[in-house]
Amino acid sequence: MLWRKEGVKSTHNKNQLIGLAVLGIITVPALLIGPPWEYANFTGPLPRDGILSWAGLAIFAASIILQSAAMLELKGAYTFRLGIQRGQHLVKSGPYRFVRNPGYFGFILSVIGIGLSLSSIIALLSVVPVVVFILWRIGYEERMLVKEFGKEYRQYMKETKRLIPFIY
Repeated sequence: MLWRKEGVKSTHNKNQLIGLAVLGIITVPALLIGPPWEYANFTGPLPRDGILSWAGLAIFAASIILQSAAMLELKGAYTFRLGIQRGQHLVKSGPYRFVRNPGYFGFILSVIGIGLSLSSIIALLSVVPVVVFILWRIGYEERMLVKEFGKEYRQYMKETKRLIPFIY
């Protein structure tokens, strides 16, 4: 994340900041406050310190590796802002061979991993607004990419899954 660029301002990014702010207002408190509160006040329903916690840590670690690989593959085009960077080309290598949005998939996995590792229903439920936001953003982003890369991106859409490798 240290090398991630802000990106150039574009008309594609206009509505995204509002959505991102809403997502942050919902999920950040859920992930920072929810699990400790649950841990102090409830004994279940997810078992603590069991196989699910260790699986959550493994999922979280895998998600960080996936997000890092996606970021490295896009180089300077993996930015906070939604838009096409100067000189950007369509990347179909690395994790992008299997899914069009590996960074978003990795983010979803990281939230799931956090929820499982902390045995937190609240953290797991925060996956719902994350997925809603990501699907909304992907729709917007894909329209932008079709507009920019045309036939090449449409063909790429036929060859790869949108968010979950081999499934969706």
